[in-house]
Amino acid sequence: MILKRPNGESRAVVTPEIAAELGVAPGGAWTLTHLKSRLPDIGVELHGADFVFYFPETATASLRNAPSDPAIRQLTQDDVALFAAFEAAASEEDLEGASVGLDDWIVLGAFEGDHLVAAASIYQWNDAPLADVGVLTLAAARRKGHAARLIRACASRALAEGFALQYRCQLDNSGSTALAKSLGLALFGTWTAETP
Repeated sequence: MILKRPNGESRAVVTPEIAAELGVAPGGAWTLTHLKSRLPDIGVELHGADFVFYFPETATASLRNAPSDPAIRQLTQDDVALFAAFEAAASEEDLEGASVGLDDWIVLGAFEGDHLVAAASIYQWNDAPLADVGVLTLAAARRKGHAARLIRACASRALAEGFALQYRCQLDNSGSTALAKSLGLALFGTWTAETP
């Protein structure tokens, strides 16, 4: 994987197996350009880059003490039919881009009356103290603040469990990038990983 920080600093990490295939000697130095040009030669394809955002430390106190929102509640396995109807109302592209699943660690839903109109879910990122979040708002309910309220609620829950919230989105997802900026999330960098 490759991480590029906003200050221009870049870091790449490869598995020992990939390093051996590339012929990288222990302690050897490669440029990022050289690495990226050689990966296709050994059959490694990189997934499109994501922006990676976090709430700055200055925002965590207000997130920890935020009052609960009466229009948001945790979704459970008792909400299978409700969540299935929600997914059926979303486009395939939105479902794929949001990565929101009822089986994730914590799933929150935003409601208009009895209708689930937006959902966000978080799960632990590998073994790190990070909670990755996905959010999806149905087209008819967009621009009403549901996603922003869900992200804040997810951040509050993650912090209560000892995790920092990680918000990722594709570079070309202008709506998601605008949401991150409106929430005051700080850009950590762009992250590119091997396509599974």
